[in-house]
Amino acid sequence: MPPVLGFAIFTSTTMAEVMNMSVDAVEGGSNLDRKDDGDVNGTGTGDVEDNGRGGHSPPPRRTSPCPPYKRSRRDDGGYDGRRGSPRGGFGYGDSREGLMSYKQFIQELEDDVLPSEAEQRYQEYKSEYISTQKRAYFDAHKGEDWLKDKYHPTNLLAVIERRNEAARKLAKEFLHDLQNGSLDLGSGVTASSANKSGRTSNPASEDESDLGGKKRRHGRISKETDSFSAAPKAHPISSDLRRIQADVEQAQALVKKLDFEKGIEDNTLSRADNERSHRDKSHSGSSGPVVFIRGSTSVKGLEGVELLDTLLTYLYRVHGLDYYGMSEKNEPKGFRHVRADSKNSDVKINGSEWEKKLDTRWQERLKGQDPLEIMTAKEKIDAAAAELLYPYVRKILDEKYGWKYGCGAKGCTKLFHAAYFSHKHLKLKHPELAIEVTSKVREDLYFQNYMNDEDAPGGVPIMQTSLPALDQAMYMEKLAYSIIKHNYPFSYVEHEGTRDLHKFLHRDVTPITRNTAKADVLRIYDREKTNLKEKLQKVTSRICLTIDLWRSITTDGYMALTAHYIDDSWVLRKKILNFKVIPPPHSGELLAEYMVNFLGDWGIEKKVFTITVDNAKYNDVLVNCLNTHFRVNRVLLCDGDFTHVRCCAHVLNLIVQGGLKVIEGVIEKVRESVKYVRGSSDRKYKFAECIHHLSLQCGKKVRQDIVTRWNSTYLMLDSALAYRNAYARLALVDSKYKTFPSEQEWARVETITKFLKPFYNITTLFSGTSYPTSDLYFHNVWKIQKCIEDQIDNVDKVLSDMAKEMKKKFDKYWESYSMVLSFAVVLDPRYKFKLVEFCFKKLNMTEKERKAKIDIIFKGMHKLYDMEYGILSRNTSSTAGSSNICVDTSDDLEGFESFTSEYRNVEKEKSQLEMYLKEPVLDRKGELDILQYWKENQRRYPQLSLMARDILSIPITTLASESPFSIGGTVLSKYRSSLLSSNMMKTRMISRKDLQKILNHCIRHMMIATFRPRQGGCCEEEVSNGGARFDFMTYVVFS
Repeated sequence: MPPVLGFAIFTSTTMAEVMNMSVDAVEGGSNLDRKDDGDVNGTGTGDVEDNGRGGHSPPPRRTSPCPPYKRSRRDDGGYDGRRGSPRGGFGYGDSREGLMSYKQFIQELEDDVLPSEAEQRYQEYKSEYISTQKRAYFDAHKGEDWLKDKYHPTNLLAVIERRNEAARKLAKEFLHDLQNGSLDLGSGVTASSANKSGRTSNPASEDESDLGGKKRRHGRISKETDSFSAAPKAHPISSDLRRIQADVEQAQALVKKLDFEKGIEDNTLSRADNERSHRDKSHSGSSGPVVFIRGSTSVKGLEGVELLDTLLTYLYRVHGLDYYGMSEKNEPKGFRHVRADSKNSDVKINGSEWEKKLDTRWQERLKGQDPLEIMTAKEKIDAAAAELLYPYVRKILDEKYGWKYGCGAKGCTKLFHAAYFSHKHLKLKHPELAIEVTSKVREDLYFQNYMNDEDAPGGVPIMQTSLPALDQAMYMEKLAYSIIKHNYPFSYVEHEGTRDLHKFLHRDVTPITRNTAKADVLRIYDREKTNLKEKLQKVTSRICLTIDLWRSITTDGYMALTAHYIDDSWVLRKKILNFKVIPPPHSGELLAEYMVNFLGDWGIEKKVFTITVDNAKYNDVLVNCLNTHFRVNRVLLCDGDFTHVRCCAHVLNLIVQGGLKVIEGVIEKVRESVKYVRGSSDRKYKFAECIHHLSLQCGKKVRQDIVTRWNSTYLMLDSALAYRNAYARLALVDSKYKTFPSEQEWARVETITKFLKPFYNITTLFSGTSYPTSDLYFHNVWKIQKCIEDQIDNVDKVLSDMAKEMKKKFDKYWESYSMVLSFAVVLDPRYKFKLVEFCFKKLNMTEKERKAKIDIIFKGMHKLYDMEYGILSRNTSSTAGSSNICVDTSDDLEGFESFTSEYRNVEKEKSQLEMYLKEPVLDRKGELDILQYWKENQRRYPQLSLMARDILSIPITTLASESPFSIGGTVLSKYRSSLLSSNMMKTRMISRKDLQKILNHCIRHMMIATFRPRQGGCCEEEVSNGGARFDFMTYVVFS
C-alpha cells in the first residue's frame, strides 16, 4: 500500500467495516453491502448466498456511475467521476475494475470533507455502483430460464408449485425418520435428504462453501460434531435456557405457518394439543412445550434443546429457513447456523440487540406472506389486467334484451348482462389475451424483484485492489523515453494536461520540470554511449569508417562519422558515432585533427581499416593526414594502400551528370513541364482530369527532380514518359502550357531513360546499408564501363556524345579499379579471380593492359593476406546470420562457366588464400549469402575468413553518414540554428539498429536544448506549440 496523501479520518466502526469488506471481496464469499448479521463472532458470513448463478458466466462490464472526487458531484445528486467504474479505474499503467473501498474513496475527495459527509457520499456511490452493475447483469441474463425462475412472476407460479410439492415430500420423510429414530440432526443438508428431494448439488458451486469461503467436499456429514464445527455459530446468548424456550415457541409457530403455506398437514411438531397431552402425567417437572413422537414400538417426548434442534433442522431441510442465520431460501444450501456452546470474546454486538433483531425478523415473517408469493404480485397483475382488458369489454345494444356486454376477443360472440362477467370471461376463456396485455407489467415486476433482492446474482462487486507503490525513478525514465521516441519538447512535462493525466494515473506522481527532463534524456544518451563504447572495444574485426560534411541553412558546417563492421555473429553493423559542428576553415588538416580526437574518444584508433569519403579535395588531404598519424602510431594497414575508398555513388553521379549535359535542353523542357503542373492546385486538377480522361493507371507520381541528383532526374523522366499523353492533352486544354516537348524530344527522352536505367539500378544497389556492398563493386563498375563503351560507337550521335562525356569522367575516377573493393569479388566463391579475368577480357583494352590490371589485384590481395592475416591466428565465434544479396549476372556473364582462369593453378599451395583459389567456383546462378558462407567456412579458413570479414564490411558509399543530415536539416531550421559552444560535444549519434531509434531522438533534443533563438525568431516552446512536427526516422536516399 503506497503512502496516502490527503486528509482521512476513520471511526473505529467504519474502519472495521472497510477492512471486512476488503477481506470479503478478496475471498469472494460474502455480500459487500453488509456483514451477515447472524455471524456475530466474525468467523463467517451466515448462510452462503443463493445467487442462482449455477454455471453461468458473469455479465459483461458496462460503464457505470463513478465516485465523486475533486468536486465532481452533479447537481442532481448523482456522481460523475472517472474512477472506480466497472470499466474504469485508476492506477499505475492499468485500467482496474471494481468498487473502491472506503479508504480509496476518501483519498479522492476534497481535503475539507467531513467524515460524516464522506461516509454518506461513499454509501451513495456504493449503492449507485451496485445498482448499475445489477442492471448490466440483468440485461445480460434476463432471457435465461434460471433467472426467470428466481424472479419472473409467471415462472414463479410453477416454481412455487414445485417447491411446495418437494417440501411436502421432504416433510413426510423427515417425520418418518423422526419416528423411526434414524433422524440426523446435523447442521448440514444430508446426502440422503438431498437425493430424496430430487435436489442436486454442484460440487464446484459457490453455495457449497463454509464461512471462510472455502469449498467443502460434496457428501453426507456423518457426525454431528463434524457438522457443528463446520457450521457458522449464532450468538452465545442462544444457549441460554430462557432463549431456548422462547426459540422453541417461535420455531413451532414458524413450522405451523410455513407448513400451512405449503400444504403440509398432520405435522406432529406443530400440533398444539400434542404439546400439552400427558404433560401432567409424564413430565410434570418440565417447563416449555413438549412434543411426543410415537414410533412403532415406543413413544418419545421432545422438549428443550432436543425439541429446538429438531424444529430448526426441520425448518432448514424442509423450508430452507436458517433460524439463527435469519435467512430464508427456496432450498437449503451448505450449513445452517447453530448455537454457540460457550461465551466468545469476539462478539461484536450485545445479546439484547441480537435477540431483538432475531425476534423482529421472524415476527415479521409470521405476520407476512410467503416471499415468493409476494414476488408473483397476483393482485397487482389482476388489477392491471382489469384495467388493460377494459377496452375488450364492448357495450352492445340488443333489440330484444337492451344493453349487453360482449367479449372483444377475436372470434368470440359471447354476451353478458354486466361488465363484471365479461371481465371474468376474458380471464378464464382468453388467458393468452390477459397475459399479452399484462406482459409489460410482468416484465417490470421481473426487474423489480431482481433489483429488490440484496443477495441477487451480479450484485456483489469485486473490490479494487490497492494502488501499487510508484517507482518515481522508473516513471522519469519512461517519460524520458516517450519524449525521445515521439519528439516531444522538454516543456511537454510542464504542460497542465500532461501533469493532470499523470496525476490521474497515480496520485503519488511528482511532476518534473523541463530541466529535469533534459537531464534525463542526456543521461540516457550518456548511458547508451558508454554501452556502445564497450561493444566497440570488444569487436574483434576491423572497423571501416564513412565521413561526410554538410552545411546547415545558416552555413554552419557539420561532420558525421559512421562506423561499419561485421561482428562475431557475422552480422553487418552500422553505428553513427559523431554528429558535430565543425567551425571553418574546413581544411583537410583540421578535419583530420577532429577525426583523431573522435577515434581516440571511442577507443577504436587501432582498429581502422578503410575510410570512405566523397571526391572533395579536402578529403584527399584528410586521408593522407590520417595515414600519417596511423603510420606514426604503427596502426596503419599495409602502409595505407587500402585506407582511402572513394564513394561510388558520388563518382557515378559525376559520370552521369557529365553525360546529361549533352541533352540538357530536352531535360529542361520536361523539368519545366513538371514544374508547371505542380505549380498550382488548379493545374494539378486539370492534369488529373487529363489522366482520368485517358484512363492512365501507371501508379507513378509526377516527380520534380533535384538538379544535383541525377537519379532524381531519371525518376522525373521515367514518370514523365508514363504521362506523356496526359501532357499532350494538357497542351490542348491549357493555352498557358508552353513547354510541351515535341514528339522527337519525347522519343529522345525515352531513349535516354532506357540508357540510364542500368545506372539507376546500380546506384540503388550501391546505396544499401543493411547488406554488404563491397562484393558488388567490381562487377557493377565493370558493367558501367562496358555499357559506356558499347554506346560510344552508337549511330545515334546524341547517345554517342553522352557516352564519350561519361567515359572521360569514368577514366578520371575509375580507370584503375579500387584494389581493396576488387578483393571482395574474389572472396565470393561463385566468382573468385575467374570473374576478374573474364570481365577484363570483355573490355576494350590491350592484352598488356589487361594483364597489368589483373596482376595489380592479384598481388595486392596476396600482399594484404600475407602481411596482415597470414601470420595471425585469431579465434572468432558466430551465432547468427546476415542479409542475403544475389547479383543478377545472367546476361552480361555469358560464357563465364567455360572460361579457364590462369590464376587457379598454383605450384605451391601453402596459404589458405591459395587453397581457396584452387577450389572450383560455385554455381553463380544460385543464391548465396556471402556472410553466411564465410561463417560456415571459418573453421576451414580461419585466417582468410578474418580478411573476408573485414573486406566485406567496407561501405562503398557515404550514404550512412549522409543519413544524419536528413535529421539535422529538420532540426536546424531557421529558428533553431545557434549551437552553444559549451554543449557542442553533446551532439553525437549512436547506433541506428540497436538504439538508433532512441538516440537519434536523443540527439534532436540535445540539439534543441543547446539552441537559443535567433534575433527575430521564436523560442522552442513557440515552435513546438505552433504545431511543428519532426519525423527524424525518415531518411531520403540521394545517390
